Parts: sequence; C-alpha cells; structure tokens
Amino acid sequence: MADAIAAAVSGARLGVLITGPEGSGRRRLLEDALRLARVAAAARGEVLAREDGPPAPRDRPTVFVMFDAPTDRLTAALAALERSRRFGVDAPMALLATCARAPTDGAVETFSREALVDGALASLLSDLHRAPVAAAVVERWRAATGAWSGRVVRAVRSIGPAGIPTAT
Repeated sequence: MADAIAAAVSGARLGVLITGPEGSGRRRLLEDALRLARVAAAARGEVLAREDGPPAPRDRPTVFVMFDAPTDRLTAALAALERSRRFGVDAPMALLATCARAPTDGAVETFSREALVDGALASLLSDLHRAPVAAAVVERWRAATGAWSGRVVRAVRSIGPAGIPTAT
C-alpha cells in the first residue's frame, strides 16, 4: 500500500482509499501505510508532507488524509486534486482516505478490508496474549467481534491482554 501512495503522489492515481466497515482496522492500516510511504520518500531524499482534511494548494508534495469520509466529500476532494493536476500550479498531491464505500472513480486505488479468517484471528489473539489461545476462545472472539481486526484490538485494549481467554 505504501507503493500505491507513492504512485498516487507521483501522478499515477489521484489517491488511495481503504474501504470496510467500522472496526475493520482501516485507520490503523492507513497510518501504517502512510508512515512507510513517508520513510520511503525520506530514503529517496524527498519530503512527503501530511495534511488532515480535504486537498488545498501546497508548495511541497503532500498527502491529504481523510478518515471516514462520506462519498460526496471524497468525490469533491478527488475533483480538487484532478483540477490541481490539470492546471499544474501546485506541488504533487494525493488523497489517502478511509471510507465505508469508495466512489466509482477509476482514478483511485482501493484496498478493501476483510474479516480475519480463523487462522489469522487465532494468530492475532495469540500475539496479543503472548501465548496460544484455544479454538473455543477464537470462536467466542469471532462471535463477539465479527473477526474484524480493529474491533479485536480495541476490545483487547479495554480488557488487557491477560483477559483474552476469559473475555466475551
């Protein structure tokens, strides 16, 4: 995904969208991917700025970040980026956003979050608990969280890793 962000800033796409339901881990994935893209840019001797909110003129390469953006705001943001590129008056810019559903614009690359499969959920719970967890525990967590990584992590933060085997 960091490569997709770099490609968007370079002009290959207008942006990158991460779709999925609330609690699917979209925000954490966005933050991690943006961090990697900024490190990669720094390794090339470039500075990749981050701005929260819709696109606006900038004088340096910038990724605009929007969380849980409704489709109409995403469409407006993408149109602003397209105008900026068409007239070439601003530094390279791209949009990085999370949303429930992406607009049907082919100018963005979309990554969809999916629920964790059994092995991945068991692995996540074991990593967080720092010990293996029983299959029955995994099934209780699947029933309680829908196996969405964001919901699992949020629940573990509230109960603490030691509570994984007995929670739900």
